[in-house]
Amino acid sequence: MGSILVWDLPTRIFHWLFALCVVVALGIGLIVDDDEALFSVHMLCGFSALCLVVLRLGWGLVGSRYAKLRTFIFSPRELFAYLRETLFGRGVHVVGRNPASAYATLGMLFLTLVMVVSGVLSLSTEACREVHETAAYLMLALIMAHVAGLAWNALRHRGAVWQGMVTGYESGEPEAALSTAHPLAGVIFCALSLLAIGSLWRGYDSGSRTLHIPLMGKTLVLEPEEEKGEHEGGHEAHKHGKPVAVAKGQDGDDDDD
Repeated sequence: MGSILVWDLPTRIFHWLFALCVVVALGIGLIVDDDEALFSVHMLCGFSALCLVVLRLGWGLVGSRYAKLRTFIFSPRELFAYLRETLFGRGVHVVGRNPASAYATLGMLFLTLVMVVSGVLSLSTEACREVHETAAYLMLALIMAHVAGLAWNALRHRGAVWQGMVTGYESGEPEAALSTAHPLAGVIFCALSLLAIGSLWRGYDSGSRTLHIPLMGKTLVLEPEEEKGEHEGGHEAHKHGKPVAVAKGQDGDDDDD
């Protein structure tokens, strides 16, 4: 077997842009409180990841052989057989997507949708906040499993699967190679991705914490209900130039004598 072209340019662009958005969103979500200014980047990265998923599904319908959505279809039996041979046997070389990466990728795409929807709903519903957090930890677990699988393949089986999403090339027979990396489609995919993500970020107003969704004509308020109530209360007290009375102490300590 020699080195052959397997992954086209649009697939590789999606892979790295999606990874960037998800990692940044998870990182900020885990270490930053939702009332801090930086948390808006967490939400925008989540929406950006969803835009990329939509574009990737579109490319999965019209793209090259190994980018097609049908390459994600493996039975549970095929998955377990692959894992057993990879973990305890000599390993299985698969040109393109293997069963483990297929299930992991599908899981990430699905969890992205769950996290964005539950993230928006969690602004007003506590139950959805728990769903959002659970989905985030599942996403983190999938990413860690994916990275561990790449490391295992490299150390135990001397494989270089990780290079595929960098160069587009993996080992395989010549007849299994793509004839082109689809560079024009890659440029178009990249342009659409940046246009969609740029539109999202431009549509965000940090002052009011609202996000205008391009093409849908909708505006979301990205602020928890309790914070929204506090801001509205503060605005009501100050709109006529009146200061807000703040009670100090407890049990009437600050009452006039």
